[in-house]
Amino acid sequence: MKTGTDALTGKTVTGIPYLKQRIQDALNTPLGSLVGHREYGSRLYEIIDRNVDPGFYMLVYIRLAEALSNPVNGLDDVELKEMQLTDVERLC
Repeated sequence: MKTGTDALTGKTVTGIPYLKQRIQDALNTPLGSLVGHREYGSRLYEIIDRNVDPGFYMLVYIRLAEALSNPVNGLDDVELKEMQLTDVERLC
């Protein structure tokens, strides 16, 4: 696992917490929004206002897979093998 700096505390962080931080950063950064790194980020922002239907879930999967496999995002220690969808209404 990689080691880095916690975005909130500035302390050294490693393991799953750092991996979670790196994934969140890559997914929350719109692709093309960083001037020096146009290839960094994801395209999740493109589907923010879509209706939640079977097509939406497929787009989410595609956007996640793109972001996780993009070498510029620095997530080379992550491999998407399986994704499980849970109905939002069941969670409420």
